[in-house]
Amino acid sequence: MDKRPTFTEVQDWLIRNIAATLEIEPSAIEVNRPLEEYGIDSLQAFSISGDLQIWLGLELPETLVWDYPTIESLCKYLTTEAFPS
Repeated sequence: MDKRPTFTEVQDWLIRNIAATLEIEPSAIEVNRPLEEYGIDSLQAFSISGDLQIWLGLELPETLVWDYPTIESLCKYLTTEAFPS
C-alpha cells in the first residue's frame, strides 16, 4: 500500500477477509465483538496477520489478532501506531 490507510479502509478489508475466512456474510461481523468469539483459531489469526502484512507492506507481529482482539481495536492500532512516522 502506497499510503497509510484510513480506519474505514482497514475496517472494510478486515470485515471482508474475516467473513471470507469464516465463510459467513460480512454483515454478520460486529466490529466490537472479540474475534475469538467467532471461533478464529491460531492458524486463521496467523493467516489474517500475514495477509495484512502483504496488503499494508508492514512487518506485523504474529500475535496481532490476539493483541488487538476486536476489529475496532485492530483498526485503531493499524491506523495510528503501526506505520512508521
